[in-house]
Amino acid sequence: MLLPQLRNMAIPQTSAALLLGGLLSASAEPLLTEFETARSAFTQNSAMDFDGGDASLSVSRFEIRSLLSRPITTIDGLRIIPMAEYRFTQLDFDGISSLFPMTDEEIHSLNVSTVALVKPTDSRWIYGAWARAKMNSDFQDIGEEDFKFDLAAGAGHSFNQDFTLGFGAALLNLNGDAAIYPGLFFNWSINDQLRLGLYGPILALTYSPAAAWQFSFRADPGSETANITDSDGTSRAIEFKSFRIGLYANHRISDHIWLRAGTGITLGNEINLTETNGDERFGQNLDDGLFGQIGLRIVTW
Repeated sequence: MLLPQLRNMAIPQTSAALLLGGLLSASAEPLLTEFETARSAFTQNSAMDFDGGDASLSVSRFEIRSLLSRPITTIDGLRIIPMAEYRFTQLDFDGISSLFPMTDEEIHSLNVSTVALVKPTDSRWIYGAWARAKMNSDFQDIGEEDFKFDLAAGAGHSFNQDFTLGFGAALLNLNGDAAIYPGLFFNWSINDQLRLGLYGPILALTYSPAAAWQFSFRADPGSETANITDSDGTSRAIEFKSFRIGLYANHRISDHIWLRAGTGITLGNEINLTETNGDERFGQNLDDGLFGQIGLRIVTW
């Protein structure tokens, strides 16, 4: 379900949210193709053994995201959409020695962002831009390294009512070691029940057999980066890398609320600790693992 204000832009039903997904997927922060007013989720990763060692790492994550208002309509069909997100990640190490450079970590991520969309009259194109201010920290010693600022832009073209193709690019960490990430996305409604989409690094195949049920196969990144104070009391950057492949079930439990549950495997798992200048102090590959997720989605506008 899309917001009425966006549906009135006379574009295929998922195009506006698809562009948002394409823009944000370039920074590994995608929106779903069903536009959500708010969502929350808890994800648990099983213990991932250190490659060639006896230690292991388990990861727990709680996240909540919400739009801050209805889309704000300005001149010439421009829509501005503000949103906010909080994410808590718990890293639990087991079997590590006293010389290990990290301890159990609690990482907090707070960010506010704004998306701007414009659809020219009588055009199949839609254009957008995105800006975000984010703080990732363990809250022990907050400094300038904890804050990051990101930008993105993109465009999408609706070839027909069933297929949209677009592209975008995100410029991340403007106030630090800036990097550019391109993102390609498409949305293909194969039929009334089946949809295939690629949103940057996100691949999703969705089957909707009934109005109250939806099942999906999804592959997406589940990484986390933050500035922490390590076991030596020094400010350093920690990065957990992971890629999730899973099956999900969504069930509408009321007019506006969906319950979501999923499970799958995690691949390409790594944990890295770097100096503030980017030099790596510690890096460790992790074995593949399992994950489970449960959450709520709210669609009201």
